[in-house]
Amino acid sequence: MFARVRERFAQLRSAQVTDGAACEVLARVREEIQQELAPVRFTAQAIDQLCAGVKRQVEQVRVAECRIQQIAVDRCGMPRERFVELFSGHETDPDWATARTTASREFWVEPGRCHYGEQGWRRRSAHTSRTCALSRQKIRRGDAVFKPAERPAPSNAAAMISAEMLCDLIAD
Repeated sequence: MFARVRERFAQLRSAQVTDGAACEVLARVREEIQQELAPVRFTAQAIDQLCAGVKRQVEQVRVAECRIQQIAVDRCGMPRERFVELFSGHETDPDWATARTTASREFWVEPGRCHYGEQGWRRRSAHTSRTCALSRQKIRRGDAVFKPAERPAPSNAAAMISAEMLCDLIAD
């Protein structure tokens, strides 16, 4: 029985919701899982333990979402409304952070010097050694970085953000 449920669950995870037909497939697979598990009975103690486990996982997800928002809004200067707009619907998408870090639009806030709000940045290789604008860690020539891509060149044209550091921040 559990092997069949595992197989159905794998089908559920791999299904892509792109149109009405995919939604029907998902509904059918969910129904099959429910039918397989219908004869299983849990004790009150087992249900309490399962609920406590789900509550812990939900709390872990909330902490991770808050951390992602903190990085995007507080450290990268993304407007909160824009973060909510971009992140909503992608909470369980492990590729969201990668997609955002490789996007052509990034956010840049440098208090006391410049404030660009939304500024175009591109992923490139560092042509010179510099310091990461966010972490202040050393960037060596050839490292993957994000650099401003605006024309005419802005006053922060030489700034770089380490691509590795940005991906690590978002992954935390």
